[in-house]
Amino acid sequence: ITIGAASGLVTAFALGMGISAPIIGVLAHRASKRSLLISACVALLLGNGISAAFNDYYIILAGRVLGGIGVAVFWTNAALAAKSLSQGRNESLAIGRVLVGISIASVVGVPVGKLIADATNWRMAMWMMTALSSVALLTVWIWVRPTEESRQKENLSDTVRV
Repeated sequence: ITIGAASGLVTAFALGMGISAPIIGVLAHRASKRSLLISACVALLLGNGISAAFNDYYIILAGRVLGGIGVAVFWTNAALAAKSLSQGRNESLAIGRVLVGISIASVVGVPVGKLIADATNWRMAMWMMTALSSVALLTVWIWVRPTEESRQKENLSDTVRV
């Protein structure tokens, strides 16, 4: 594909993230953190898998949008889950660790993905992301317990007002 088409795939991922984060934040405010994190991991896994497996540009584009949505949902809920998992002890440390992880993944992930793509091909980089998404899904499934998913229920109007 051309450089312009490739940058369209990057843009699709970013738009998936940027547009979906506030919308899903409002619409999913009553959902449990565990359900949202599992859904985010599944979206990222499917988005990366679709992008790696298909040849059609528009299907790959849809996969990138889906992956971006998964990342947006994950990032917006991971810190809240870390706070719950800390059970009142070192909440700020738990949230800080999530934010450091997000920062490291953002800074290191792109060059590592490029190295993998240069050494093999771009599909292998996407398959590696699919595998990492599976690890994230398994980690959330094991560590974010259903008993920790209670959230204060609020009216949608209260959420929108904030």
